[in-house]
Amino acid sequence: MGSTEGLPVYVNDFILQFKNINTDDLKLETNIAMMMKFRAEHQADWPKVANILSSKLGAPKDFLTNLLNEHKNSKQKPQSDHHKKSKTTPIQIADSYRRYCANTRRIRVYWRGSYYDWDGTKYTELDKEVIEIDITKFMAPSELRDDFSKSILASVEMLYRAEVSISSKIKENTFVKGAKGRRFISCRNGIIDLNKFIKGDDDCLINHTPKFFTVSSLPYNYTPQATSSVLQRYLDKSVPDQQAQAFLQEWAGYNLTHDTKLETIVILQGKGKNGKSVYAIILKMLLGDGNFSAVAPEDFGKDSKLLMLLGKRANICDDTNENVKINFGTLKLVVSGSDVSVERKYKTAITFAPTAKHTMIGNQYMVVSDRSDGTIRRIFPIHFGTKIPKNERDLRLIDRDFWYDSKEIEGVLYWALLGLRRLSENNMEWTKVDASEKIKQEIKEESQPEIGFFKQCLEFTGDTNDKIGSKQLHDVYSRWMGKSKAQLKQITLIKALLEYYPESSLSKNAVTRQNWEGRQRFLDKLKIVVPQNPQAYSGSSPHNQNEFFALQEALQA
Repeated sequence: MGSTEGLPVYVNDFILQFKNINTDDLKLETNIAMMMKFRAEHQADWPKVANILSSKLGAPKDFLTNLLNEHKNSKQKPQSDHHKKSKTTPIQIADSYRRYCANTRRIRVYWRGSYYDWDGTKYTELDKEVIEIDITKFMAPSELRDDFSKSILASVEMLYRAEVSISSKIKENTFVKGAKGRRFISCRNGIIDLNKFIKGDDDCLINHTPKFFTVSSLPYNYTPQATSSVLQRYLDKSVPDQQAQAFLQEWAGYNLTHDTKLETIVILQGKGKNGKSVYAIILKMLLGDGNFSAVAPEDFGKDSKLLMLLGKRANICDDTNENVKINFGTLKLVVSGSDVSVERKYKTAITFAPTAKHTMIGNQYMVVSDRSDGTIRRIFPIHFGTKIPKNERDLRLIDRDFWYDSKEIEGVLYWALLGLRRLSENNMEWTKVDASEKIKQEIKEESQPEIGFFKQCLEFTGDTNDKIGSKQLHDVYSRWMGKSKAQLKQITLIKALLEYYPESSLSKNAVTRQNWEGRQRFLDKLKIVVPQNPQAYSGSSPHNQNEFFALQEALQA
C-alpha cells in the first residue's frame, strides 16, 4: 500500500473513512460524492490519495480516477428513463452510515429505546433527533437529496437502529459477553472489579472497554489505600457514635452498587446545623453527577418522577416532609427493586427494576401509616444530635470543587469500598446501631398507637388463670383512645395484641370475621392495669389529661 508519509493530517483522516470497505462500496453515491468533493478541494493531493486507496483495495492504479471521471461524465450526459442508473436504497445508506460511524471511531449502540455513544469511560444517551440530524447531513451529498422526505429518513434510521441494537436483556454495569455474576464500577482511570476488592485484593482495576456496558462512571480515580482526614474529622464531630459511623460507611459503599436486596431506607434526622445534609452532599460527590436522583417518596406514584430512578445508584431526598401522604405499597416496591412499569411521553412504555438506594433527610421522622410492618422493617434511622458551633463548621465540606481538586474524594471512595467489604464479610447484614433500634421502636409506636395502650394498660403475667375478655379489652382501649378516629376494630386489636404478646393465647383460637361478632373470647396470661403516669408514652397516647384521669377512675372502680 502507498505511503502516507509527508501528507497533511486531513489526508490521513480522509483515507481513514474508507477503512474496511471494498471496491463495490466505493461505487455508492455517498462515497463517490465524498471523493469528488475532496478532489475538487484538494486537487494537488488527489493523485497520491487515489494511489494509496487503490493500493489498499487491491485495485488498478487509476481505478478511482477513472471511476470519478465516468461518474462525472454520466451526470453530464442526459439519459432516458429506461437507462437511468438505479438510486441508492435506504438500506445501502444505512449500512454506509454505520461504516462511516465505525471508521470515524464512533462506538454506538441502541438499547431499550435509546441510542448511546461510548465516550471512553461510559455510554452517554443521545436524543433521537441528534441521530436524525447526523443521518441527514450524511445523506446530503447522495442522490437521495433530490427526493428527500421524512419517510426516507425514518427508513434509514430504522435500518441503522437494527444494525446497532443490543439486547434489551443486557443489564447496566455488565459486560456484553461473559463475566456473569460479577460486579463492576467504572471510574476515571479504569473499571473496578468489586468481586476482587471484596475478597481483599486492592489491585482490582482493569482497562476501560466498550464491551463493558455502563451509562455512569465515577468522575475521579480509584487509588488503593487512599484516605480522607477531612471526612473522618466530620464524622467524629457529627456522628460520634462508632456504631453509626460504621453503618454510614457501609451505606456509602452499598450505594456504589446497583444492588437493592437489602431493601433499606435510610433516614437522617436532626434539627439543623448538625451535619446530616453534609453526609448527603458527600454521598452525591462520591457517586458523581447523573448517578443519583432526588425524587420525594410522595412522588413515587407519578410515572414522570418514577422514571427518574432509572439506572440511578441512589435517590437522595433533602428536606423530607414527615406529614406528606405516601403510597407505602409503591414505596416498598421501589425500595425492594421490584419491576415497575411506567409510561413515557412520546415513547413506548417500559418496565424496569429500580436500582437506587434511598436516603431521606429531615428534621423529623416520617409518619408511617403502613400497619403491615413492611415499611418499619425497611427503615434505618440515624440521629444527628450534635449541633456544630458556627466557628467549628468546615465550609469546605459543601464545596464540590474542594472534594475533587484536593483528591479527598479518592479517600472517600476507598473508605466506602472498605465499608462494602465489611458488609459482605458480615453476610450482607448491617452493623447494629443500638440507638437506631430504639428510634425505630419509637416510630413504630407513633404509627401504631395501640402499642402504647398495651404498654400502659396491660400486663403479661404468664398465669393461665389471668384472662381478659375481648369486649372488656376493646372497651378499655376505646376509653384510652378517647375521641380519636383511628380506633381499631375488635378483631384487628386482638390480632395486634397476639403479635405483641405471642405467649398469650385466645380461647378456641377463633379470630375470624365469621364467628367473631357477638361472641366473647378471652385472652389468657394477661390482666388490665391502671396507668399511673399521664405523661408516659405521650407520643402514642391520643387522649388529653382529663380523659386519662377518667380512664384511671373507671379502671380503679
